Amino acid sequence: MPEITVDIKPRGTASAYIEAPFDTGKQALESQGYRIISLEENARLRVQEGEQAFISQNGNRVREGAGYVKGKGAFLTKASPIMINPKAATDCHRAINDFYLNQEQLEQALADSFPISGNSIPTSSFGEKD
Repeated sequence: MPEITVDIKPRGTASAYIEAPFDTGKQALESQGYRIISLEENARLRVQEGEQAFISQNGNRVREGAGYVKGKGAFLTKASPIMINPKAATDCHRAINDFYLNQEQLEQALADSFPISGNSIPTSSFGEKD
């Protein structure tokens, strides 16, 4: 049987960025076929590219988000309201206002969320608690 030679190996995830206000930057990236990456992809890229890479030295947006709900506490969510409503969120930021959700947006954000306490979790304790 002939031997298979792998001449090009996958390197990992590709990345692109744009320096623009969030709403217009997100729209420009998506119009070119890009998407906002997840926290997991962000961590993988930082490891893949090393500490000197742009992604490791500069802030960037990810799909997930954090928010506070009065009377309920703080949450991490897979459905960031800012990602779902980039124009409204950026307009609030431009006007130096807080971005508030309506009931439907709040339910959507909390549907796949996780409450956070603010307490630190040592890496040696990962997997001990939900």
